[in-house]
Amino acid sequence: MAFADEEAAPSSTPTPAAPAKTKAIEKCSTSSKYPCVSTSNVKNLDLYLPPWTYDASQYNSIEVLARIKGALMTDPTCQILPSDNDQDAKYYLKAQVKRSDLFWTIDEVEFLVDDENQVVFFRSLATSSDVNDFGANKKRLEDIRKKAGIFGVMGQSLNTADSVSNAERGYGPLGQLKAFYGLQSGAGFEDVLAE
Repeated sequence: MAFADEEAAPSSTPTPAAPAKTKAIEKCSTSSKYPCVSTSNVKNLDLYLPPWTYDASQYNSIEVLARIKGALMTDPTCQILPSDNDQDAKYYLKAQVKRSDLFWTIDEVEFLVDDENQVVFFRSLATSSDVNDFGANKKRLEDIRKKAGIFGVMGQSLNTADSVSNAERGYGPLGQLKAFYGLQSGAGFEDVLAE
């Protein structure tokens, strides 16, 4: 038995370091006129969507990306872009999708899977037109989430402003403002408090 003031013997087998992830989902620029939506734009409601959650006991990052790829490939104008390296391919996916607006705008969509926290971060950005997309990027991401069939929305079970629900909750500005000022109903916390 070792005591606190005794030094522990060094381990003979080194612990392998986890590979460093080099990718991150960037924020949408607030000064850009290109339509964009991202999980990283928490403070800008017009450019924000909540991250997706999944059950890591049933799906690993490769399976999660396969579900996203499958959902993306239902769109015939989608092209999956090659990954920079093999390590990125395990948790990162990038694609281009043509939007059938007047200008055939090309949108770039990227996904980053965080296996440790069971979350998918994403961004969708118009790369070839500064014309308003009238919510097309948000709608596309919501369609991909639903088609994949395994994702929830972060905060959904807590009925927070990030969750998809009815009336003033959800993605709308009123629900987000209520969350910011602490005016949510608090519904959904009963289970947590009861334990």
